[in-house]
Amino acid sequence: MLSAFVFGARAGRLSPWKQWLMKTGFQTLKVFAVPGEDVLRALGLELAPAGLTIARNPREADILLITGSLPSGLAENAAVIFAQLPRPRLLAVMGELETAPLPAPGIRLPLNQEGLLALRPEACRLLTAQGWAPEAQPFAPAFIEQVIAGQQEKGDHKGHGSMDHRAMEHGGMDMEGMMKDLDHSGMKPQPDAAALPANGPHEHHPMPEAADKPSGKETAKEPAANDQHAHQTMPPTDPKEPPAPPAVDSPDPGPHAEHHQPPAAQASHDHAAMPAGPMPHAEGMNMPDMMGDQMKPEAEAGTEMPGMDMSGMDMSDMDMSGMDMGFMSMVEMTKDLPRSPDGLAMEASEAAFGPFFPGLPGGLNLHLHLDGDTVTKAVITRGKLDQDRVDCLPLPAREFAPWLAGLDPLTPAAYHLLAHRALAQATRLPATGGLPQLILLEQERIASHLNWLIDFGVTIGHAWLRQAAEHLYWQLRQVPDQPAAVTAFVRQVRRLPLLRQSLTAVGQIPAPLLHHARGPVARAAGVSHDARQLDPLYQQVGFEPVVLTENNVWGRLQARLQEMLQSQELVHQLGAAPPTPAFSSTDQAAAGTGRASVETPRGTATLEVTLQGGQVTAYTLHAPSALHVALVNEFVREQELGDALKTIASLDISPWTITA
Repeated sequence: MLSAFVFGARAGRLSPWKQWLMKTGFQTLKVFAVPGEDVLRALGLELAPAGLTIARNPREADILLITGSLPSGLAENAAVIFAQLPRPRLLAVMGELETAPLPAPGIRLPLNQEGLLALRPEACRLLTAQGWAPEAQPFAPAFIEQVIAGQQEKGDHKGHGSMDHRAMEHGGMDMEGMMKDLDHSGMKPQPDAAALPANGPHEHHPMPEAADKPSGKETAKEPAANDQHAHQTMPPTDPKEPPAPPAVDSPDPGPHAEHHQPPAAQASHDHAAMPAGPMPHAEGMNMPDMMGDQMKPEAEAGTEMPGMDMSGMDMSDMDMSGMDMGFMSMVEMTKDLPRSPDGLAMEASEAAFGPFFPGLPGGLNLHLHLDGDTVTKAVITRGKLDQDRVDCLPLPAREFAPWLAGLDPLTPAAYHLLAHRALAQATRLPATGGLPQLILLEQERIASHLNWLIDFGVTIGHAWLRQAAEHLYWQLRQVPDQPAAVTAFVRQVRRLPLLRQSLTAVGQIPAPLLHHARGPVARAAGVSHDARQLDPLYQQVGFEPVVLTENNVWGRLQARLQEMLQSQELVHQLGAAPPTPAFSSTDQAAAGTGRASVETPRGTATLEVTLQGGQVTAYTLHAPSALHVALVNEFVREQELGDALKTIASLDISPWTITA
């Protein structure tokens, strides 16, 4: 792999003037985090003490920061994100992981807060010293080149800026428009082939003749004629933000975007190109038929039409035979469009929200099919975060618990405890840990609910909720036992004006689907499903689950807030938790099967393991998020887009376990 600065620098030589400008501009560095902000926080990495701020749009970021693991299913999406960062840009990696098809990282740091503290000074030094380079090159990974080659071979021009999204599942498009039109989710939506007309949603528009279509060779050089109509999922929020980078990921920013407008695109909107003067001759032209209802009957008698100069119009030589000049109604124009459930004809579309969409869990790959602004279908794609789990087996029993905990970076303590219990049952050994494990699990429950609440504040656009939850999150990371702080926060959230009103009418789960619900989602709807009720450790402290009767988004928020109070009370009662112990079995010949359940912050997780010769040879994990994925399509259908996103976010789906 070539150096990251070959693909991250601007083309040119670094002069003293440029160096001074770069030193001034990098006083504040913005970071786009992959896989997501939630993973960054779960790993205990706080940006503010390191002098860094988060960027929720790659076009606002200076650094692409990859933390933890980067599954192969996300690597190509991360490469698209890197290509959207404006130059000069930097790729920073925390931990030991492969980055292909991304370039070699400019900075590699240890995966801890100390490593994060070293990021800003090192990034400033590198960007200032190498931000301009004569050898700078465009960034075009092989998978994008393959998509472009497939498009050129197809030679398929659909008009009005449309394209074949089904060939673009990794987020690519023609080279000229790719980096401009990809949204910061790192993906392009794939339309429903059954819902869209053969030539896309604009098939009803008159299409130019084949002779007017650009050839495949011309298409490779020029962007689509209507690329200026591309919609971005999340436009930059800063009104003073500099213009977006050029359409191509080029090291040279070049002139302004309007200078890159292809001649075809300019001509398509050039109304001045129509010849001036009298219209062609049109003998027998029936003006009332042409004008429709707007033409008054008096005009047929030859009365003067206000605002229309008919002088000099000679229509005697124009052959109008066979031409229907009647008015085309909206019924006629929309007759070939698909019908909504209410009978109205709308243009169907599809939008990709993920895998790096702000407000949703990092790695969640959500596609919404829309009828106008109404959701007709919701699909969460599984498999993006598969990490060759079966290929790693067999594993020594002592290594299995840390490995399973690493599968879900959002709640590692719960899965570590789950593996401990399943292995203990398989080897017929007593489970270790006792009450300290309970404390560790409840501390993680509080942190997980706050981590969710931070992203939920982003989803619903509530800045105070996001900031207050994040402040308490880091406060509890330092000192876990703070019941007064948790109580004050919960009281303030419950008193937020209009929040209850905006969330109460959204996200009701149909009764036939409630058997899929787990954790706070189920308990908010009145279903007392909690593995802690059967856990001897929780029975010792007199545990009773939080059960409400609010089957909506507001109820799920309230259930998590109440569980935070309950967990904080348990932590305060029992004290601080010691470090998590390793599995104690040293029996090299241990064999058997074990099964255990743990109530994770998202619901009950169940694990079955098979031991042979002291090694885990097979396992089956039933995670709550896998069940919640089954709910999504059914109970967001026919919701407006904003309400659908609130509803999906309220489920707190962990994409790391939906394929388990």
